[in-house]
Amino acid sequence: MNNDGPRCLCMVLAGGESRRMGSDKLALPHPTEGTVLGAVVRAAKDVCHDTLVLVAPSASSAALELARSDDSLRLVYDFMPSRGPLAAIADAWRLVGDADLVLLAPGDVPGLSPEVLRFCVRRFRQLEEQGERVDGVLVRREDRPQPLLGVYDARAGMAFEDAGKRGEKRLMSVLSALRLAFVDASEENWPEWWTRPVHTPQDYEIWTREATHG
Repeated sequence: MNNDGPRCLCMVLAGGESRRMGSDKLALPHPTEGTVLGAVVRAAKDVCHDTLVLVAPSASSAALELARSDDSLRLVYDFMPSRGPLAAIADAWRLVGDADLVLLAPGDVPGLSPEVLRFCVRRFRQLEEQGERVDGVLVRREDRPQPLLGVYDARAGMAFEDAGKRGEKRLMSVLSALRLAFVDASEENWPEWWTRPVHTPQDYEIWTREATHG
């Protein structure tokens, strides 16, 4: 973890049902970090002062195991997971405390590099230093913004909370209310799996092969 600069908190989204995978994808083996979720949490902890893992009531076994082995890790339960990630984020924002920046990271990106998160934070700080006021810096992959992968000013929580109160489920509705900058994964020449999630057994098979053999 870098102790310089703004205080960062990361929310790792780990409440999905893994329907397309057919099993708990967050608990799938990772060659160096134990599980897929373990790899994402490790990336978050390398960058942030505090890490929250947002889980459903039937929390992934990977999340429970991580919490047992790391007292600093906090699980935040979303008792109405059917509302989607927007509501879970809005509810968890109350725990941001004195953090200046809030990073979001999906729990199903086994190849997530800490450099992706650091780059977003650096870009945010650069824009601030240049006098350009933004509410967040998000990764863009395959020409699509990734609202769950990037950094937000802590004050942007109001947009999530307002949307949650309205019963909104679409994350893009929050993005439209914020001033955002984007980092294009292809332009930065990042390896594909630094930002790509695994949704299906085929995704996991391909990632495992590439992670093992390069």
